[in-house]
Amino acid sequence: MFHTDRKLDRRIQEVKNYRYRDVRELKEFAVREDEQGVVNPVAPVCFEGWDTIRVGDCWSGRDRYLWMHKEVEIPEEWRGRRVVGIFDFGKTGAGNNSGFEAMCYINEKPYQGVDINHMEVFFPEELCGKRFSLTFRLWSGLEGGGVPREQEHKIKRADLACLDEQTDDLYYLGSLILDTVGQLDNGDPVKYDLRTALDQASHCIDWSYPGSEVFYETVRQADEQEKIPDRPGCFAGNIHLRDATGQGNPHLEHDFVHHIKISAVRLYPVDHVVQPVADGEQIVFRERRAVPDFQIGRIQFEDLEAGVGRWRIA
Repeated sequence: MFHTDRKLDRRIQEVKNYRYRDVRELKEFAVREDEQGVVNPVAPVCFEGWDTIRVGDCWSGRDRYLWMHKEVEIPEEWRGRRVVGIFDFGKTGAGNNSGFEAMCYINEKPYQGVDINHMEVFFPEELCGKRFSLTFRLWSGLEGGGVPREQEHKIKRADLACLDEQTDDLYYLGSLILDTVGQLDNGDPVKYDLRTALDQASHCIDWSYPGSEVFYETVRQADEQEKIPDRPGCFAGNIHLRDATGQGNPHLEHDFVHHIKISAVRLYPVDHVVQPVADGEQIVFRERRAVPDFQIGRIQFEDLEAGVGRWRIA
């Protein structure tokens, strides 16, 4: 079973590489240091005399802000597809209380926070066929405690693409199943049902020409729980644990939780806390519009001045 799990993990990781289609690189941006140091500043509209930063370039600083700007046009033929930007501009610490984060502006209006955990920016369909202003305000971050030191980052990726939603769904669902298999006891029959389901689904994908239309069609068929033509007996619907009659397993259901952590206690001054809150709110607002039945809760720590307190769920 160990070898099966390792094989499935490799297959799922391969699927991940094909989530984005028709990728277009945004090779360079205009850049200038932001010395205002204020929360939620007005985005710039004049870029004359700015320097240039390219994908692959490095940047560093401690509590440093940079403006990055580019005029972008999304092809009209992408209308009706899920248009996404992939932006990898820096690294965030393992505890999410140090390092890089940014705010993305569209036409000078705050749109979404960007960091190592939120590199995807989904653009509204009305921007297809139009030219618009894409601006980022990057923050180098702090060290999150300990000896003060500069934070080093790299502009690793800046792309426009179309998300293949069924490939994306298959990747994340497959990853969830593998993680669940790893957590279940060996005596739990659900563990073997899940492993078998994912194994059968992986066999349904035609890897002869990865990235081809045939490849994506087999991925779609796997994700839509259909029998694949010319592959009798290969029922990808098992990935959702449905049998041939379409009946689901009543013992299995899954919920997804998005966690936004605000490191406000004795780590940063207040002016460094307000901006992450604003970035996090923009992320929540975007996801709330995109995900059905999205619910927001809050866990708040009280009695901060005393240094001890209790968690309150609101």
